[in-house]
Amino acid sequence: DNQTDEGLGNKTCGIGACRRSVQACVGGQEQVCTPGNPAENDITCNGVDDDCNDQIDEGYATRQINCGIGACVRSVATSCVGGHEDATCIPGNPAEDDATCDGVDDDCDGINDEDCCVVDSTRACTNQLGECQLGVETCLAGGAWSDCSTLGEETLACDGKDNDCDGQTDEDYVTDASCGVGLCHTRNTPSTCVNGVVTPCHAGNPIAGDDRTCDGVDDDCDGVNDEDFMRYHNQCGAGACFRDVYVACVNGAPTQCVPGEPTEELCGNGIDDDCDYDTDEPGCIRP
Repeated sequence: DNQTDEGLGNKTCGIGACRRSVQACVGGQEQVCTPGNPAENDITCNGVDDDCNDQIDEGYATRQINCGIGACVRSVATSCVGGHEDATCIPGNPAEDDATCDGVDDDCDGINDEDCCVVDSTRACTNQLGECQLGVETCLAGGAWSDCSTLGEETLACDGKDNDCDGQTDEDYVTDASCGVGLCHTRNTPSTCVNGVVTPCHAGNPIAGDDRTCDGVDDDCDGVNDEDFMRYHNQCGAGACFRDVYVACVNGAPTQCVPGEPTEELCGNGIDDDCDYDTDEPGCIRP
């Protein structure tokens, strides 16, 4: 088949890291397989038989590792499992504060006894916002500090201060929209509070120089509605029902012309009594 000694394959020898493999026959000569040299020991946790004694990582030695600070310090021994070193260390839980005067960092922040104090002593408020920074804390029995003595309430004024210590300034300021009258009131720009400065309410502009429309709106913003409305004549009805009235503006609506009530048509009086635009028509009643 034009190939020589191909059926002999490869030879293997040695174990672990010493294992080797050679072609069994080269040029008609049988090859010798020589194992690799073993390491002096097998102390690394790598899942390999480094010293070639048919055992894996048997020389690995556990070690102690530490984590955390202060009272949270913990110590664990490492282990080798499946060629991987387990060195998981979880610190303990810190106390809420370090008020005991014992030389131990109870809250694990790197400082010993920082919350320990002399009973009835005071200090400026810590970790406070706004105006509460100006208050004081008092040392209580046991060495713990009290809450801050000043917890304000947010004022309605625009003063640029965080009075209730919530990290917001003037959030309870009430906008003033009381400026202007009539149409100018509905079109005003209410007051605003920005950085402790009030921009006052600004009245809107009137839409006309007078108020002649009868719409119940104070268009010229003088406090009076429809005062410039011009009265005019209006006629309605026929015959005896005819009326000629002045139209006025009442409560934002023009008054109406109302015809009189028709009566029975009388003969010979020259009056359209039944208001149908005919006088003394057939069927009239003789007096």
